[in-house]
Amino acid sequence: MSFIRLWIQGIASAAVAGCIAVMLSPEGKLGKGVKTAVSLFMICAFFLPAVKGNADFSEFEKIYSSGNEEYAESYTESAAKELERELKTTCSNILNENGINYKDVVIYIETDESTVDVKSIEVISDCPDKQKIITIIENETGIPAAVKTENSR
Repeated sequence: MSFIRLWIQGIASAAVAGCIAVMLSPEGKLGKGVKTAVSLFMICAFFLPAVKGNADFSEFEKIYSSGNEEYAESYTESAAKELERELKTTCSNILNENGINYKDVVIYIETDESTVDVKSIEVISDCPDKQKIITIIENETGIPAAVKTENSR
């Protein structure tokens, strides 16, 4: 991890030096010039190890290599749960704003090692205008929607 640690320390040092330079620079044209120079300095500090060719990216490969499938899967699962919660809240808000009574919103999500795919949204409602609900949800979220009654589940 020495390469990563040194790289981050270099970026942090450049950021501190850049902040001090910007704070001490006067207003006006000179201040803008200093900000531009600091920006270029930060870009160089960020990319210089890779450009010089002495970057040891094998440490990154170790972090993201096959030994971390459990971490990747748990991260994907937690991302899927969070996405489901957010979509459910969003759909509930959309339905409430449009005065639509509903019983529940079900989000169908598929996950694999590194992706989360929202397949569809299902609204459980006894509202007679099912097409209106489908249109509103699909237009607002861009996700295919369906409406079912509580008895048809």
